[in-house]
This record gives sequence, C-alpha cells and structure tokens, in this order.
Amino acid sequence: MLQILKAIFIISVIATAGFAVTDLQKLVDTELAFAKKAADTNTRQAFLDFTADEGVIFNPTVTNAKAFWEKRAVGASWLAWHPTWADVSADGQAGWDIGPWEFHPKGKDDAATAFGSFCTFWVKQPDGNFKFVVDMGIGYEKSGFADREVKFPADAGKGSKTVKDQSHYNSIEKLFYSRSLLLAYTPVLAEDSVLLIDGKAVIRGKKDVLAEFNRQDLAFDPKDSTALEVKSRRVYGNLSYLYGEVATTKADKSVHKQNFLQIWKYRKDKWELVCEVFTDIPK
Repeated sequence: MLQILKAIFIISVIATAGFAVTDLQKLVDTELAFAKKAADTNTRQAFLDFTADEGVIFNPTVTNAKAFWEKRAVGASWLAWHPTWADVSADGQAGWDIGPWEFHPKGKDDAATAFGSFCTFWVKQPDGNFKFVVDMGIGYEKSGFADREVKFPADAGKGSKTVKDQSHYNSIEKLFYSRSLLLAYTPVLAEDSVLLIDGKAVIRGKKDVLAEFNRQDLAFDPKDSTALEVKSRRVYGNLSYLYGEVATTKADKSVHKQNFLQIWKYRKDKWELVCEVFTDIPK
C-alpha cells in the first residue's frame, strides 16, 4: 500500500509540474505568435486577434485596444517584438511577460527608428487560449532587441491557486504618497522585480530598482503634490494587476502625468510587487 501511495504521489507531482510548464510555455508561445502575426500580416490584425474584448492599451491614456485598432488603417510600418521574461499564475489562468520592441516605419526592410520594452498581462479565455487584457510599453533610445533568451522565475506556475488576501491593494496609496519611495517600496518589492520607466532602459532586481527610487527621492521637492487614480484591479490566483494614473503637481503649477501598471505576486504568505511600469502622458 505504501508503494502504491508513493507512486500516486509521484504521478501527481509530475502532472502538476507538467501543467505549470505547459501553461508557461503556452503563454510564451502566444506572445511569439502575436509578434509573428504582426510580421506576417500587419500590426492592426495582430492586435485584433490577440486582444481580449476588455483588453486595454495606453494611447495616450487607458483605451480599449480593440476599439482603437479597429479604427486604424493598415499601414506599411512594422512593429517587432519578442518576450525575454515570463511568468504564469499557479492556477494557469493568467500570466505576464516583458520584452523589447522595435518600430520600423516603412516595413521589414526599413531600419528601426524607435525602441523600447513592453509589459503585457494575459488571461486565459473560455477556449483555453491566452489573450491580453493589459499592454503597456515604454520607449528609450537604444535597442535591446539582441536579447532573445526567455527567462522566468523558479516559482512560475507554483504557489497558491486561490488567494483571498487582497492586502496589496492597501499598499498602493502608501507607495505613491510616501515622501520616501525607498522606505515605502523596500518591504513590498520582490527580489526579481523589474521597473520600466519611459526614457530609461529596463531596471532589474530589487537592489537596482531601489537605487532608482532613491535617486527620485533625492530629486523630490517637498512642495510637489501627488494625485492618484486607480482605474482597474484584478486578481487571478496568485497573480494580480492594477493600473491607473498618477499626477505630480510641481511648485510652479506644472503637472506631470503618467500611466502606471503594477503586477503583484503572492509568495510566502504575502504579496510582492514584481513589475511596475510608468509611461508619460503628453500635456
């Protein structure tokens, strides 16, 4: 009987591991298929095919992605991208990834003129396929397209399949209204966190992300004021996202507005911030 129980346990572990790996690979394959669709047809068709009905992009603020792309004419330009980091929830129902993008204004034979990185949150649909619900990208000067390896955290697809704790939603105001980003982010930031900010290369790892927040602290003017608006928040198993807008009013009355996206992961009985993205909203 003991041997039979051990055999059942081993089979169960293998099946669970296979489930997680399959969902992670499916998410990566979906991102690659998304990019391939853009290369084989056009960017408009790719977004229409891989966006959930409720999916949003930020152009310049939160916008329904399908409605946006349905109004766009097909052009000669080519937007190329690929994933370099991916994670999936323990229940296999959601995941997220990041990677570099390049914009070729006249198509594949034309040199890239704009560069950046994207962050996309995917949710499994009733048919079992992933479609994205949030897609946000930053721009910067140099190409990061040479990086092709897709990496993922060791706990991808592992952990609590259902998390009732939503305490991380209470952290958002503490983070944005704190006079010290360094002190506010230190307790919640994951060791493998990533930070994407318009105009900067992707910042990876808790140490370097905190160093960036420390630089922002040093540049902070006590006369500045911050206003925060969270527009959507969702939990899928042990992964969660929320996005919105943050506005900083300077002493001279000028206002700097940004879209933001946060992705949280429930690990070791607490929520950790694993990814944060900021994009500028034009005046």
